Amino acid sequence: MRPTYENQQSLAAEEQTIIRVAQVWGVTYQKLPKQYRVDWALSKGKIVCWCECKKRMNDSCTYPTLLLSLSKVMHGVEMYRATGIPFVVVVEWNDGIYWSKIDKVGEIGFGGRKDRGDWQDIEPVVHIPVTDFKQLTK
Repeated sequence: MRPTYENQQSLAAEEQTIIRVAQVWGVTYQKLPKQYRVDWALSKGKIVCWCECKKRMNDSCTYPTLLLSLSKVMHGVEMYRATGIPFVVVVEWNDGIYWSKIDKVGEIGFGGRKDRGDWQDIEPVVHIPVTDFKQLTK
Protein backbone atom coordinates (compact mmCIF):
# COMPACT_ATOMS: atom_id res chain seq x y z
CA MET A 1 0.00 0.00 0.00
CA ARG A 2 1.26 3.49 -0.88
CA PRO A 3 2.16 5.78 2.07
CA THR A 4 0.08 8.87 2.75
CA TYR A 5 2.21 12.00 2.94
CA GLU A 6 -0.48 14.25 4.34
CA ASN A 7 0.09 14.76 8.04
CA GLN A 8 -1.42 16.78 10.88
CA GLN A 9 0.91 19.70 10.18
CA SER A 10 0.11 19.93 6.45
CA LEU A 11 -3.62 19.48 7.09
CA ALA A 12 -3.57 22.19 9.78
CA ALA A 13 -1.75 24.60 7.42
CA GLU A 14 -4.28 23.89 4.67
CA GLU A 15 -7.16 24.47 7.09
CA GLN A 16 -5.69 27.81 8.22
CA THR A 17 -5.60 28.88 4.57
CA ILE A 18 -9.19 27.83 3.89
CA ILE A 19 -10.36 29.60 7.09
CA ARG A 20 -8.90 32.87 5.76
CA VAL A 21 -10.46 32.29 2.33
CA ALA A 22 -13.85 31.56 3.89
CA GLN A 23 -13.67 34.77 5.94
CA VAL A 24 -12.88 36.92 2.89
CA TRP A 25 -15.50 35.25 0.68
CA GLY A 26 -18.14 35.02 3.43
CA VAL A 27 -18.62 31.26 3.05
CA THR A 28 -18.42 28.17 5.21
CA TYR A 29 -16.16 25.23 4.39
CA GLN A 30 -16.41 21.46 4.64
CA LYS A 31 -13.55 19.00 4.13
CA LEU A 32 -14.50 16.45 1.48
CA PRO A 33 -13.85 12.70 1.83
CA LYS A 34 -10.79 11.39 -0.06
CA GLN A 35 -12.96 9.77 -2.73
CA TYR A 36 -13.73 13.23 -4.16
CA ARG A 37 -10.01 13.98 -4.68
CA VAL A 38 -10.80 17.69 -4.22
CA ASP A 39 -10.13 19.13 -0.74
CA TRP A 40 -13.10 21.32 0.16
CA ALA A 41 -16.66 22.36 -0.58
CA LEU A 42 -17.41 26.03 0.13
CA SER A 43 -20.99 27.03 0.78
CA LYS A 44 -23.48 29.79 1.49
CA GLY A 45 -26.38 27.59 2.57
CA LYS A 46 -25.72 25.52 -0.55
CA ILE A 47 -22.41 24.56 -2.13
CA VAL A 48 -21.03 27.44 -4.22
CA CYS A 49 -17.64 26.03 -5.18
CA TRP A 50 -15.35 23.00 -5.11
CA CYS A 51 -11.91 23.97 -3.86
CA GLU A 52 -8.45 22.45 -4.04
CA CYS A 53 -6.16 24.15 -1.52
CA LYS A 54 -2.36 24.20 -1.60
CA LYS A 55 0.36 25.72 0.59
CA ARG A 56 3.68 26.53 -1.07
CA MET A 57 6.83 27.68 0.70
CA ASN A 58 7.94 30.16 -1.97
CA ASP A 59 6.68 33.40 -3.48
CA SER A 60 4.08 33.33 -6.24
CA CYS A 61 6.62 34.65 -8.76
CA THR A 62 9.24 31.92 -8.12
CA TYR A 63 7.94 29.61 -10.88
CA PRO A 64 5.86 30.47 -13.95
CA THR A 65 3.28 27.75 -13.22
CA LEU A 66 1.69 25.89 -10.35
CA LEU A 67 1.95 22.13 -10.79
CA LEU A 68 -1.19 20.26 -9.81
CA SER A 69 -1.92 16.57 -10.19
CA LEU A 70 -3.77 15.82 -13.41
CA SER A 71 -6.00 13.47 -11.42
CA LYS A 72 -7.08 16.31 -9.09
CA VAL A 73 -7.72 18.70 -11.96
CA MET A 74 -9.70 16.09 -13.91
CA HIS A 75 -11.89 15.35 -10.88
CA GLY A 76 -12.41 19.04 -10.11
CA VAL A 77 -13.31 19.85 -13.73
CA GLU A 78 -15.64 16.84 -13.90
CA MET A 79 -17.36 17.94 -10.67
CA TYR A 80 -17.82 21.39 -12.24
CA ARG A 81 -19.24 19.93 -15.47
CA ALA A 82 -21.57 17.53 -13.63
CA THR A 83 -22.91 20.08 -11.13
CA GLY A 84 -22.36 23.52 -12.67
CA ILE A 85 -20.62 24.49 -9.41
CA PRO A 86 -17.22 26.15 -10.10
CA PHE A 87 -13.93 24.43 -9.29
CA VAL A 88 -11.24 26.74 -7.90
CA VAL A 89 -7.64 26.24 -6.86
CA VAL A 90 -6.47 28.27 -3.87
CA VAL A 91 -2.76 28.60 -3.17
CA GLU A 92 -1.09 30.22 -0.21
CA TRP A 93 2.34 31.33 -1.33
CA ASN A 94 4.67 33.29 0.98
CA ASP A 95 3.43 36.58 -0.51
CA GLY A 96 -0.30 35.95 -0.15
CA ILE A 97 -3.29 33.78 -0.91
CA TYR A 98 -4.28 33.49 -4.57
CA TRP A 99 -7.09 31.72 -6.41
CA SER A 100 -8.00 30.64 -9.92
CA LYS A 101 -11.16 29.18 -11.41
CA ILE A 102 -10.38 26.04 -13.40
CA ASP A 103 -12.86 24.94 -16.06
CA LYS A 104 -10.65 22.82 -18.30
CA VAL A 105 -7.44 20.81 -18.20
CA GLY A 106 -4.54 22.89 -19.46
CA GLU A 107 -0.94 22.11 -20.40
CA ILE A 108 0.10 18.66 -19.21
CA GLY A 109 3.57 17.37 -18.38
CA PHE A 110 5.29 15.16 -15.83
CA GLY A 111 6.27 16.49 -12.44
CA GLY A 112 6.40 15.88 -8.74
CA ARG A 113 8.78 15.27 -5.89
CA LYS A 114 11.95 13.25 -6.21
CA ASP A 115 13.20 13.62 -2.64
CA ARG A 116 11.09 10.85 -1.05
CA GLY A 117 12.23 7.96 -3.21
CA ASP A 118 8.62 7.17 -4.18
CA TRP A 119 8.33 6.54 -7.94
CA GLN A 120 4.60 7.35 -7.78
CA ASP A 121 5.41 10.95 -6.77
CA ILE A 122 6.28 11.63 -10.43
CA GLU A 123 3.00 11.78 -12.32
CA PRO A 124 1.11 13.65 -15.03
CA VAL A 125 0.57 17.22 -13.83
CA VAL A 126 -1.23 20.27 -15.12
CA HIS A 127 0.83 23.47 -15.42
CA ILE A 128 -1.46 26.30 -14.31
CA PRO A 129 0.08 29.66 -15.22
CA VAL A 130 0.64 31.84 -12.16
CA THR A 131 -0.77 34.71 -14.25
CA ASP A 132 -4.16 32.91 -14.10
CA PHE A 133 -4.31 33.50 -10.33
CA LYS A 134 -5.92 36.49 -8.62
CA GLN A 135 -4.61 37.69 -5.26
CA LEU A 136 -7.11 37.31 -2.42
CA THR A 137 -4.97 38.41 0.56
CA LYS A 138 -1.44 39.53 1.31
